[in-house]
Amino acid sequence: MSITKIQKTSSSFTILGGGIAGLTTAYNLCKKLPHASKFKKPTITVVEASDRLGGWIKSDKHKLSNGLDILCEKGPRTLRLDGGRESMAMLELIDDLGIHDQVIFTPKSSPASTNRFVYYNKSLNSVPSKPIHIFSRISPAVRPVFRALFNDLLTKKNTPTDKTDESVAQLLERRFGKKIDDCLSSAILAGIYGADSNKLSARMVLNRLWKADRLHGKVSTGINKAVEHSKNIIGKDSFLISQLDIESKDWKTRYNSNADFWQKVHSSSVLSFVDGIQTLSDAIYNNIKSQANIKIITQDPCVKINRPLSSQNTVSVKLQSGLDIESGKVVNTVPLHQSKSFFENEALPKILTSNEYSSICLVNLTYQGKGICPVDGFGFLVPRDSWEEIGIIGVVFDSCCLPGQDRGSDITRFTVMMGGPTYEKMFKSNQSIQNDNLVSIATRSIKKALGITADPIHVDSSVLEDCIPLFSVNYHEQLAEYHTWLQSWNGSLFVTGAAFGGPGINPIILHAKDAATQLLSDLNIGSFKHNYDKPFTGLDVITKLY
Repeated sequence: MSITKIQKTSSSFTILGGGIAGLTTAYNLCKKLPHASKFKKPTITVVEASDRLGGWIKSDKHKLSNGLDILCEKGPRTLRLDGGRESMAMLELIDDLGIHDQVIFTPKSSPASTNRFVYYNKSLNSVPSKPIHIFSRISPAVRPVFRALFNDLLTKKNTPTDKTDESVAQLLERRFGKKIDDCLSSAILAGIYGADSNKLSARMVLNRLWKADRLHGKVSTGINKAVEHSKNIIGKDSFLISQLDIESKDWKTRYNSNADFWQKVHSSSVLSFVDGIQTLSDAIYNNIKSQANIKIITQDPCVKINRPLSSQNTVSVKLQSGLDIESGKVVNTVPLHQSKSFFENEALPKILTSNEYSSICLVNLTYQGKGICPVDGFGFLVPRDSWEEIGIIGVVFDSCCLPGQDRGSDITRFTVMMGGPTYEKMFKSNQSIQNDNLVSIATRSIKKALGITADPIHVDSSVLEDCIPLFSVNYHEQLAEYHTWLQSWNGSLFVTGAAFGGPGINPIILHAKDAATQLLSDLNIGSFKHNYDKPFTGLDVITKLY
C-alpha cells in the first residue's frame, strides 16, 4: 500500500527494504514479539520502494499456447544444504513456515550434485565435486590443480607484509601460479559473485585460504591453523556462543518431528520449491502481513534518515510521500550504493560512496523434449580464458537439477548467465541488453557448448542491474570503518543484507536472524522501550571473523 495522507507516525523498529533480508528480519522480530499486538502503534514497519516484496527473488510462471506450464527463475534458484549455520537458518525458516510439502530436493547421489563442468578450450571439462574425484576427473581445466598444489608446497612464504588484503587472483597466483585462476577458479567466482577474481578481496571471498597464508605461509598445509583461528574467535564471542547453544537445543527438538523431511535434507545437496524460490519469500510475506504488530509500506522509498537528537535516540525516517516515521531503531537493508543518499550533512564512510555492484543478464530457455542435453549435471561455468569466446559466464541445467519443477512435461530448461565481469564491456549499451540480442547470445552458446541446434519453444530474458555487491580489495577495512560510524548512532541504526556476509540467500537469512536477536537485546519488555545500552551495528561478528 502507498502512504500519501499520513504525515507522521512512529514505530519501534523500522526496516528499510522488503527483500529477503528485510522480510526475514521482520519475520524474526514478529516471532519474538507476539505479545506486541496489544500496542496500538505498529511495533514493526517495513518500507519498500517498489510495488513488490522479495527483492531479487522472482519466480515467473508462463503458460504456453500448447498448455505447457514453464517456470523461469529470474534470480536465485537453489538453496545449499551443507549443515552449517547458514543452511540451518534457512531450514529453520522453512520448518517454522510449514512449507515442507512444497520443497523439492536434489539428492547428493544425483548427476546434478556429482557432475560439474567448466567450458574450457571450446569444450566441457569435468570438474571434481569431491576431493576423491580429483584423481579420476583429470580434464584439461583440472590439470593445473596438481601443479598448483606442488607450487604452494615448494614456494617459500611470500605473504605481503605491507598490506592486509589483496585480490583473489593475486593470492592464487602468488601461491599456486596463474593458470589455476585463468582456467578454473575464475569461473567459479564469476558464477557466485558475478565478478572478476582480479577485483575480489581474498580476505573476504577466500578467507580461510587468506588466513592460512598469513598464519602459516603455505595455504595447503595451513588450512588447519586457519580453521583453529576462526574457532578461537567464535569461542570468545559471547553472542555467537549463546546462539550456538540455543540452536543446538532447538535442532534436537526439530529432528524428532517430520523425520522423512529431515532424512531428505541430510541426503541432499540443494533444495528449491515446486513453484520456485519465490515460494519462500511469499510465505514470509504472507506470515508477517497477518500480524497485528506490523505495518508494510510499498511504493514509497526512504529519502532521508536523520540522526537522533542529543537528548534522545529516536531516528527520523522520511519517505518520498512526506511520511515521517519516528523510529526507535532503524534496520537498513537497502543496497550500499542506494543508501548513501539517505544521509545529509554526514561524513560518510567509504563503503557508502565508492562500493561497486555487479550486474547479471539471465536468459531462460525451454526446449521441447526431455534428455536433449548431452550431459547430466548441475551445469557449467566459464573461466576468464573463455569469456569472450563464448560470450557467457555459465549455464544452469535447470531440468537436471530440479526435474520436479517441470511437473512431468516433455521439456528441458536451461538458464544462461551473462555479464558479471564482462557486463561493462559487453552489455553496457541499451541495444546490447535488448531481448533479441540476449537470446541470440544464449542460444548460440547452447549450440556451441552442448550441440543443441533446435530452436527453444520459450525464451525469457532479464537484466539484474547492480544485483550483487562487489567484495573488493580492502573491503574488510571499509566494513570496519562502517562499523565504527554506525556505533556513533548509539545502537539506533543497524544494517543487514547481502553486502555483509555473502550474496547467497542462506547467509542473508542467518544474518537477519542474528540481527533480530541483537536488536531485541536491549529492549525493555515492560515499557517496550529501547535502553540503547548494547549498540550492535550488524557488523559486530563479521568484522571479527574476517
